[in-house]
Amino acid sequence: MSVFDKIPDAANNGGKFAGATPRGSGKTANRAGGQRVSGVHTDVVWNNDVAVLPTTPNNIASGSVLRYAGIEEGHIRGMKLKNKASGENMRPTLCVVDDLQTDESARSDEQIKKRLNNIFKAILNLPGPGEEITVFCPCTVIERNDLADQLLDRKLVPGGKGSESRQIS
Repeated sequence: MSVFDKIPDAANNGGKFAGATPRGSGKTANRAGGQRVSGVHTDVVWNNDVAVLPTTPNNIASGSVLRYAGIEEGHIRGMKLKNKASGENMRPTLCVVDDLQTDESARSDEQIKKRLNNIFKAILNLPGPGEEITVFCPCTVIERNDLADQLLDRKLVPGGKGSESRQIS
């Protein structure tokens, strides 16, 4: 199952989300590669590992890449994708670290240390040397001093801009 299968379709969710598959693809990922705008291929990629948004003129998101990996999978370091049009390697500039801990990992000092290491050594270095990345971590503090609690601590993460709030509903 692809992560995109979990995104509600706009028609079934009161229009809150754009469709979970490329427009005109008939909700079938294997048809995305044939998408055209005014007769020109849009270079859409849509599979279990990556989604490349359509390359279209006058679109700020044109050709943007969505790629995902679990924090424990080891597929984070060195993540890049070759741009079909220019041939250059593209590296991430935005990362959303969601569901970064479980109830069990929140109580494990070893797992907390491992995940912090992945965030600080792998994720923050995704864009390459000297380049910047923005990282969002929507998270829940489960235990005192768990991973989320430590990421919110300005003494432990001086450059962090995290804030704590009540549940968003």
